[in-house]
Amino acid sequence: MKKFQKVALVTALATLTATQVFAEEAAKEVMNDENVKVETKIDEKANEATEKVEEKAEEEKEDVKEEKDAVNAKDIKLVINGKEVEKTEEYASFIQENRTFVPIRLISEKLGFKVEWNDETKDITVTNGDDKVVFNTQKDTYIDKDGKEVKMDVKPVVKNNRTFLPIRFVSEALDIEITWAEDTRTVTVTQEEVKEDAKEEAKDEKVEDKKEDKTEDDKKVDEDKTETKENTEK
Repeated sequence: MKKFQKVALVTALATLTATQVFAEEAAKEVMNDENVKVETKIDEKANEATEKVEEKAEEEKEDVKEEKDAVNAKDIKLVINGKEVEKTEEYASFIQENRTFVPIRLISEKLGFKVEWNDETKDITVTNGDDKVVFNTQKDTYIDKDGKEVKMDVKPVVKNNRTFLPIRFVSEALDIEITWAEDTRTVTVTQEEVKEDAKEEAKDEKVEDKKEDKTEDDKKVDEDKTETKENTEK
């Protein structure tokens, strides 16, 4: 074989080898790209599936919470100044995040307070004589009777177009006594004036009881005197 033919053959073989190597590298890159795409798609699908599962779990959690709140609302009694308030769906007290929420308007009006709603500012103004308290459904604060802004750790909850707050803040803001009895699931609201009246009534009852006791004692004394007199005459 002539020299130039050998050179040509070697050159051709070298070119073929280089082409083969290039082709193999290119194939590897394509495979890598495809693997990356496949892995990306798998990750995307996995993320979508995870999000759907989480959304479903959250929905079920909310459903359970709503059912629990509904059950709680059905068996919670509200007693204002010694009288149990008739249960209605729109005013039903409920438990949320371990707090007992009560309707502001219902309690205020049952106590004889004036309640005004401002749809523009979302303010609820409760007036009792010269005292005025302002709540806002969008804020976690309220204005007390001294005109000071008081911080709460929760915003009012609006349900069935009614505003509810935990009993603690209603009690503090309106200066009334509100208690929660877990065993009977009863919210009891009492005004200070009513409590004083009750004390006076109890005091009057005691006085009457003493009078009755004294009357009975007087009768017994009279009977004893009569018996003594009869024995003396005999």
